[in-house]
Amino acid sequence: MQDLSIKRIVEQKTQELEQRIAKQSRKNEFEADEVGYLASVRAGFEPEGCLRVMEVLGRIPGAEFDTDHPAVPKRIEGIKALMVKYPPKDLTAEGKAKLSKTQPLSYELSRDKVSLKVNSIRGGSAGADIDEMFGD
Repeated sequence: MQDLSIKRIVEQKTQELEQRIAKQSRKNEFEADEVGYLASVRAGFEPEGCLRVMEVLGRIPGAEFDTDHPAVPKRIEGIKALMVKYPPKDLTAEGKAKLSKTQPLSYELSRDKVSLKVNSIRGGSAGADIDEMFGD
């Protein structure tokens, strides 16, 4: 009798834990959608691309039955809400402003004449340090 009671409690607690994990996972997916939207639009990608990705995902058989992910229509709603909260025009301007303040990395051919050394913003190169440490 006691074993049956313990078994029921374990099953109930396992089910509760699985539900909490699935709920947290869905929340994480919404957060990932937001980060992806913000980063991609700031980088100059078309904002509607995020919506198209979700629409394609919604056509994949079985995509709607994953309990760890929000339903695709909910994700589409979420992205549309993000587009209102963070207008693409503002994000694109923000991305361009940040990009205009950066300096491109410089590079040169390594001593072995086969690979490139990318110079850091400090003017040195990890490749040069490695060459000095181990010889070329």
